[in-house]
Amino acid sequence: MPGPPLLGPPTPVDGDAVAIVGTLVSTASGCEPVEARLTPRLHGTRVHVRWPACRGTAGPVRLKGRIVDGCRRLDATLVTPYARPRRRRFTAMRTPFAFVQPVDVAFRYEDEHVIAFFDGHPDYEAVEAFVADRPGLPPLVRAIITRHDETQVDHLNDAEALAAYRAANPLREAVFSDVKYANVPGETGPHARLEFVSFRGEQIVLDLFATSPASADAGGLTDPAGHAPDVLPILWRDASAVAGPATTLTIDGTPYTIPGFLHIGDFVGLNAFYTAGFAVGSSGAARSCSTAWRRRRRSFPAPAGATGAATRRWSTR
Repeated sequence: MPGPPLLGPPTPVDGDAVAIVGTLVSTASGCEPVEARLTPRLHGTRVHVRWPACRGTAGPVRLKGRIVDGCRRLDATLVTPYARPRRRRFTAMRTPFAFVQPVDVAFRYEDEHVIAFFDGHPDYEAVEAFVADRPGLPPLVRAIITRHDETQVDHLNDAEALAAYRAANPLREAVFSDVKYANVPGETGPHARLEFVSFRGEQIVLDLFATSPASADAGGLTDPAGHAPDVLPILWRDASAVAGPATTLTIDGTPYTIPGFLHIGDFVGLNAFYTAGFAVGSSGAARSCSTAWRRRRRSFPAPAGATGAATRRWSTR
């Protein structure tokens, strides 16, 4: 459907979509697939859906409508308890494709993302977090631990969102954790601090100091590099920045080494990154996407003070 999304702020994608696959209903703007009540009637099929929560919106979120005009149009109202407007009437037309969608497809937009790769831990290789702002509510933060075998564990800071996430992603390990995230201006760029207790009870703290403000020159398509083996992900970063040497990662107070990523003259960038604006699309039974930057070519703007050849857009593996 054209126009602004049903939920959340405007995204790089113009419009929104309601997906009905069997009896599962979801929205492109952040409501994961849940079972709906579809009731055939003489003048159309009634649709009743209830989400415990949706991305960026505390629940419950309800959709009531009717499929009419030979299954070509959905006239519906989306009702939210806190977001304004609370009732949003809309009309969605069936997409003109003559094929059956064989896989589950989901899209979402995250406001911030941080990730750090590190050495020396017997089980883990990366820690990251997706952050979604919510009007009138604390940000929804999903912190992720990636093991050496590329399996992951999600940690969400909202119990209702966790319940909806587990229902939509039954193959993902997901637990509740009081994840804390803060982003304040630093001397050279954003200073992001991520703190949470892991599924094993470990205290994990990531202090990320970006070497520059997030830049669109460092954004673009991202290769998950094996961190999403069960899905086909499409990842787009609006703007990113590489972390500086002051960045630290500790687990139960023990510091772990974040290896170098960029070395140009006196400039050093670590294998850790900050992103402002992250569009995520995925298809598959178990959706998981973790931005893996290492072992892949990535481009960044030249560091402040660089001269000559170093001022050109540069990259490394």
